[in-house]
Amino acid sequence: MKKAILLDISRYRVPIVSRMKDMITNLASYGFNEIFFNIENSLEIKSFPFIGSEMDSYTQDEMRDIIDHAKGFGVEIVPIYQSCGHMFHSLKWDSLSYLSESESLWSVAPNIDSLDFFDKVYSEIATIFDSEYIHVGGDEVYDFMEGRSKDLYPNRDKYEVYLEYILKLRDILKSYGKKLMIWGDIIQNRPELIKRLPKDVIVLYWMYDFDEIPKVYSEIEGRFYISPGLQTWKSEFFRFSYMKKNLKLKSLECKTNNPMGFLLTDWGDGGHIHSPVVTEFLAKYALEYFMGNRINLSPKLKEIISLLDSIHNPDFMNSSLLLDKDEFLTRLLYFEYPISGEGYSTQSIGQLNRFLDISDSLENLDLSDFEEELRNYFTLVISRTEVIRAKIKIHLKFRQGERITDLYIADLIRVSRLSHLNLTKEWLSSSKPMGLFYHNHFHNELEKGISEDFKFYKEGKIKPRFFYDREGCYNLFSVGNRDALHALWERFV
Repeated sequence: MKKAILLDISRYRVPIVSRMKDMITNLASYGFNEIFFNIENSLEIKSFPFIGSEMDSYTQDEMRDIIDHAKGFGVEIVPIYQSCGHMFHSLKWDSLSYLSESESLWSVAPNIDSLDFFDKVYSEIATIFDSEYIHVGGDEVYDFMEGRSKDLYPNRDKYEVYLEYILKLRDILKSYGKKLMIWGDIIQNRPELIKRLPKDVIVLYWMYDFDEIPKVYSEIEGRFYISPGLQTWKSEFFRFSYMKKNLKLKSLECKTNNPMGFLLTDWGDGGHIHSPVVTEFLAKYALEYFMGNRINLSPKLKEIISLLDSIHNPDFMNSSLLLDKDEFLTRLLYFEYPISGEGYSTQSIGQLNRFLDISDSLENLDLSDFEEELRNYFTLVISRTEVIRAKIKIHLKFRQGERITDLYIADLIRVSRLSHLNLTKEWLSSSKPMGLFYHNHFHNELEKGISEDFKFYKEGKIKPRFFYDREGCYNLFSVGNRDALHALWERFV
């Protein structure tokens, strides 16, 4: 059985080559024999050199060096190059926006122009990766057939068009001696279509919650993987207890459905705040757990994980504001306005005080026994927790009618800058630097939000607001050319 892990190198964190090699060495020692690289804009494509220029993508020679290293440990590297949805980091460039299905720049239109684009991309990827497979993504195509394709395919079923498009991608890959892999979340909606896939196509079923695997997978003769999640994305601290529940269900499904392998996914949505050492720790733990082996954590490690898990995944707080939002609760609270923010105003005073009580013990944690990289990660999480604590204290003063002075705001900005400094130090020790522009942007927005909130408070103009509704919050994504993005980076430096 294939024992695989997905490393997301497309959400701004691109590990430096030496750290990536170390990670591959460690993952191989745990028992992994396949590593999937999720590549949206993190690999040099010479036909389109601007793709990935904003985040220090790997050069083709660097990737070949990494692949050669992996081969020495018996590990196969499989590329995931999104070829339908998740295409924003290509479509955001002015010269490629014509490929988009809609103004959201999320999916490509399933037409000859898109196929020509991927033909050029695949022609380069096929010469870099030794794997017989290229994973074309194909998941979460929210706007598929919702824009220009409506006129291209009038009165056509969108799932039929989707299947035809995927099969055309397969033909392109076949011309370069490669086979196709695809996520299953779209095509599994029509079981009769998934059965029509050629036998050389591999489908990867993913589910990071607790829904059971659709019956159709048991009918395609093992040509699929089961893919649980390490629960790191869009959060301040990984969701450890939740991960174990997801792994338990998916490991049982592996035993009863006989897939060709499983793929543990370490997604980095939200800027991939978690360092490579976290990926290694969770991968080792999850693999053993998935294989039914007992894991004994040291008492100190168990203590800190349990504490941070309870703080950052609190079941006692109101999460109603998270409906249709991208972040998990404490990530939202980290950026939220401290005085007027709805993330705080929708919590009761009792809930906020309970958060403070539980997180009080962070001050007394002894991290000296942990190796440096893991110690730096825990220090980062604790410092980001301190930002939330400082905001809660200010918000409680406001709710209780106490006066908020400049000193409270100055201290909050000091704490937030210390937190950002910890992130910067950790990041530069393991990853290429330009991905930090994402976090620099949001840190600047955080400070602006704090200052604006205090200004409105002093003027008596406080009303409920939500940080992610800020004009300019996502402006970094709207830059349409390479020079503008580099100018943005230089300004942050």
